[in-house]
This record gives sequence, C-alpha cells and structure tokens, in this order.
Amino acid sequence: MKRVKVNIPSSLNFPHPYILKSKIIEIDEGIEKGEEVLIINKENKIIGTGFYNPSSYKTLRIHTYKEFKELSYEEIEKRIEKSFLKRLSYFEKDESFRVVFSESDFLTGLIIDKFQQGFVFQINSAGMERKREFIVKAIKNLFDPLFIFEKSDGVGRKEEGLENFKKLHYGKFQNPYLIFTEGLNFLIDVEEGQKTGFFLDQKINRLKLKRYAKGKICLDLFCYTGAFTIHFLKEDAERVFAVEISEKALNLLKENVLINNLPLKKVTLICGDVFEKLNEIKKLKIGFDLIINDPPSFTHKKSKRERALNAYKNLHSDIFEIMNREGICATFSCTQAVGINDLIENVINIQKNKNFKIFIKDFLFQSPCHPISLYFPESFYLKGLVLEKE
Repeated sequence: MKRVKVNIPSSLNFPHPYILKSKIIEIDEGIEKGEEVLIINKENKIIGTGFYNPSSYKTLRIHTYKEFKELSYEEIEKRIEKSFLKRLSYFEKDESFRVVFSESDFLTGLIIDKFQQGFVFQINSAGMERKREFIVKAIKNLFDPLFIFEKSDGVGRKEEGLENFKKLHYGKFQNPYLIFTEGLNFLIDVEEGQKTGFFLDQKINRLKLKRYAKGKICLDLFCYTGAFTIHFLKEDAERVFAVEISEKALNLLKENVLINNLPLKKVTLICGDVFEKLNEIKKLKIGFDLIINDPPSFTHKKSKRERALNAYKNLHSDIFEIMNREGICATFSCTQAVGINDLIENVINIQKNKNFKIFIKDFLFQSPCHPISLYFPESFYLKGLVLEKE
C-alpha cells in the first residue's frame, strides 16, 4: 500500500478523520483518486488507513485508526453488520432507521438507510465510490432486501469531484414507497425526494412532540411530506397549518393524511417560501399552540454562520409573535455551524425587549440511529429546543 506522510503529533491517537492538504508532508508517487493509503506521521508512526483524494480539501479520509487495513468486501460487510446490530438496542429489526452513518460507523462517505425491507444508500467519497459493488453485495447478503436503491446526489459528492448518480441495484419497488413506521403509514419519495426520502434523524423527536398536539392549533414550518403533521393529526390536533416550498412534497403530505384515514379538512396546506408565508400568516391573526421550526441547513460553513443566525432571528421573531401564551415551539438546527448555545442566544436576544418570557422546556437531538462520535464533531449536527411562551 502506498503511503502519505502527514504533520500530526505522535501523541494524537485519534485525529479528526479528515486530514487537509495543508497537513500533508510527503506523498508516494502514482496514488490515484479514491485509492486507499497508509497514513503515517513524521516519526513514521502509523496513524491509520484512509482514502486519498487530491480533488478535495478533505484530502485524506481515515476509515481505520492505528493499523493498515483495507476495506475489503469482508471488512465492509462486517462493519455494516456491526452498525446494524448496534441499532437493535433502540429499534426493532423491521423498523425504519439509519443503518450506517458514515464516519460514526467507520465507513467514511457512506450512508445506508433502511426503510423496512428496502434499502437506500448514498456514497459521498471518492474512496467509497470504488467500493460500490462491495456495498451492494453486503446489503444483499446481510438483509435479503426487497430492493437496494442508490441515491448519491448530495453536496458532498461535488466537494469530492464526483457526479451525481442514481441506480436501482437490486429488486424493485413502487415510488413513492409505502412504509409503516412510528405507528403510521408514510409514502416516501425515494427517487426524487430530499436526502434518502424521509428524515429518520427526527424519529424520536416526532414521538416526543406529538404529545403536545391534542386539541391544539399547530403550525408545521418546512414540513416536507408532513411527518410531524401526520403525528399531530393522529393525536387529534384541532388544526394543522403545513408550510413547504415544494408543491410535490405537499401533494405527498396530502396522500399521507389520506392513507392514515386522518381528516384532511383539519389540514391547511401552504405552498411557498416559509419566510414570506410567515408574513401572510401573521395577517390572519391566528394564535398557534404548537409550532415546529425545522429549516434546512442554512450553511455548513462557520464562515457563513452569521447569515444563518440572522435567518433564525427572523424566523424566531415571527414565530413568537404568532405563538399563544403557554404555547410550545420546537426549533431545530441541522448544521454543526449553528450549535445549541447559538440557538439559545438567538432566542434570548429576541425576547429581551418583548412583553413575554420564553423558557426552555426540553432539549432535542438526533435519533440514536445517527450516533455521535466525539472524534468526529460534525456527527453531532441535529439540535433542538422545546420553548414555552409565558
């Protein structure tokens, strides 16, 4: 195996799995994009094994620490199986959950989501691109799946110099695909929807927040295909206003209401930009008892953090204005660039000069099928506050 020498202290046993170009001291000749390399420090001590990609600022991506180990088929299968078995501490095996969460499961650049008997995976690194056949074979052998669909179209591929790629590798399914999860039926758009089609990172938060919905007037911002909305209707919410920019997603939300035999007359679908639609909603003079604010990531970069915080300021200002006294708002950040303390400070700065108080009722985080690794801080990305207005 070819070697790359890097400027990392010998005392650091578990460096960040991304090693930037600026840390590279010496490279063996002829290393190809996505090739596995042995990573050593200045003292020739082994740091680990990883993928090399000169096209990316994440030039090295470690998948194994302290030893030379290639990701053979057998090794990939073993790591996928280990990750799956860990999830069974939290979920029944027939449930829908994330099976592999990239660096957190020592499979850098690989996401595998399980939707009951169907599997959807994403490749986001040049190294994993070379392992595609191994990944498909491992899923097939381990799980006897209904289908295996690849939806490799994330931002990460562009950073790695990779083209978007979609393919049905095995089996067949009808899109949108029907799953039963969290006690409800959901149609998910595997082929064209966001991410892999359904936000599994919010599983436990939906189950927590639904208890506030009974008899309440709810507002679901950035609702996508309505997972929170469906839960609130199931808990007998008085009314739910669902706001989403994608008309296609709202059409699927409507279908999800109907397949669960829930009252469509209780849902008001609002298609458009959430920031603009909030101004229109304010004019309706409706007081909301329960509000979900689950925006997309405004940025993944610390350099653009202020712009993201300004977006939260505008959202929170409007939300608190239309929120009833004793009302509940769950507000989320899905980027490491905006942390839990940033959200808290954002709320404090807004309510300083208002004639109401905001209290933190609870904290929310990503579902345990998205494990947080301390050696990889980016894995801790979904944070939420449950806020109460008094």
